[in-house]
Amino acid sequence: MEQEDLCIDYIKKQFLCCTPLKKFDFMSFEENGFKAVNICLQEKLLDSTVNNEIVKKYPLKKSYLKAFLKILIDKLEKNNDEVDNKLYNEYCNLISSNDEESTTHYRHFLIENNICITLEESTSIISQGTTGLCTWQAASSLAEWCISNKSLLINKRIMELGSGIGLTGLTVINTCFPKQYTFSDCHSVVLNLLCKNLMANFSKNLEQLNDKTDGKLEFETKFQNTKVQVLNLKWEDMDNYLIDNEQKPEIVIAADVLYDSSNFLALSNALKTLLMNGCQYAIIAATVRNSETIDQFLQQLDKNLNYCDELLPKSVNFIPVDDTPIRIIKIFQKCIQER
Repeated sequence: MEQEDLCIDYIKKQFLCCTPLKKFDFMSFEENGFKAVNICLQEKLLDSTVNNEIVKKYPLKKSYLKAFLKILIDKLEKNNDEVDNKLYNEYCNLISSNDEESTTHYRHFLIENNICITLEESTSIISQGTTGLCTWQAASSLAEWCISNKSLLINKRIMELGSGIGLTGLTVINTCFPKQYTFSDCHSVVLNLLCKNLMANFSKNLEQLNDKTDGKLEFETKFQNTKVQVLNLKWEDMDNYLIDNEQKPEIVIAADVLYDSSNFLALSNALKTLLMNGCQYAIIAATVRNSETIDQFLQQLDKNLNYCDELLPKSVNFIPVDDTPIRIIKIFQKCIQER
């Protein structure tokens, strides 16, 4: 592949997942710029980003589109390059539009083997009383860990605690081929958006969607050979969940669940219950906003549980957008050797 194509592909990858423009790497723009003779290359870039079919179907935040086009045009003009009129026209159409910004927007994550994960998420960090309607850095770090350790996850029954809107789970299902994947959360708004994201990504693979009368949402589908479930599950109810289900999780994962110390006892007890009932280990990706908070949780673990730190994988599939450190912790029973 030519250098120009590599550049466009990387710009496309950053653009689709809404990489903050202050961290955006324009590669050849910084080195050589797009020359005036390359109007066709500008059109190719436009078709790969703003006019991409998936963006037309599942649009990015309008303010992001405008900011992207503005910085793109500014860079071309700074290089004294001829700017394609189509770029100007797209930008003018966006700034002249009176449409209000939606409360949600989409992001598209391009990962290995040309897999694209599409997520609808809130435009606000905190929405409807929860932070669970956005994708956080710990989720992509956990997803990266899962891809780099896929041999451990193939044909396993996996449960995710505090699944949020689904980035980690959709990555695992698409790349690690587990036997069963169970998303779980306890916020109804988060669960509804999660189910929408599953339906958008699985489309024709849907088999069943149940909304139980007792208020516990259940979503079931089959993707390739993976049984996929979504459960409304509180950590305090883990005992009852395991009693009612013969197919118990073999591996548990979670991202960004170690920020509220008032939930630590419930989470610790849930992990103990899972690990005492067939689960081999749990993997937790935690954003280190305050190291004392994470240490507080680890000190609260049951005396029969142990933990160790996993190596943080190199960012290959996901673009880091936050400099806050991530810690990946493996939790297991003391009497069972680390696998």
